[in-house]
Amino acid sequence: MVDPVLMEQVEQLSESDLLELRRAIDAKLDDYVPPAILVEIEHRLTEMGPDPVTDYVTLDEFRRQVRTHRRSA
Repeated sequence: MVDPVLMEQVEQLSESDLLELRRAIDAKLDDYVPPAILVEIEHRLTEMGPDPVTDYVTLDEFRRQVRTHRRSA
């Protein structure tokens, strides 16, 4: 939870100061990824299998599949 006094100070900042603060925070957290997100990424990579690059459908193919599905439904 954010310290209420700190939050009060943040609310007093101008838009340009907020942007500067955001840049400073982003720089400090540069490569940080929360553990829960890392777990989800690992899970999805595992689901993709060994050849994720070839496991995709083009937008045109997806649209064809949707049209076919709608006609048969």
